[in-house]
Amino acid sequence: MTDKEYSTFTGRILASLIDLIPFGLLSLINFVVILPLDTPAAHTTNLLITFIFPFFYYIYLQYRFGKTYGKWVMKLKIINTNPSKKPTLQQILIRELGYIILHCLPYVNLIRGHDYQPSVIQMPALADSYLSIILAVYFTADILTLLFSPKRRALHDLISGTLVIREQRK
Repeated sequence: MTDKEYSTFTGRILASLIDLIPFGLLSLINFVVILPLDTPAAHTTNLLITFIFPFFYYIYLQYRFGKTYGKWVMKLKIINTNPSKKPTLQQILIRELGYIILHCLPYVNLIRGHDYQPSVIQMPALADSYLSIILAVYFTADILTLLFSPKRRALHDLISGTLVIREQRK
């Protein structure tokens, strides 16, 4: 892989921040317009915005194109460590597993049988969850491996067998 230019920490962070833009806009619409309606249709829309869109955005786009919108803007692409193959769906799912679990944490009270209010993040569920501690350790290790790996591979890249590179300028 000597002909590949590895992504930088800054490039990956900026791509992640750019990826938050559509979620911020959808969340604003969701909390200001949709959830105050408090109808079954509003709660269905909340489910779509909260769960379905993120899965499509991260899983499908990375599997199909090797990048999200943020990576596209930053000219980054996810590749398989085996250069003759594209990343598999399994690799993408493994790569995103930590983020999927983190995304679901605010809904832990629903699973635990507590009263659920979709317009309020259930902070006690986050605070008393062992899973949140494990994820904090995981994401710290993720950032540290990204910072100190010669190929700028984060922990999720190492586990899934992927690599993020800068696309060649044409």
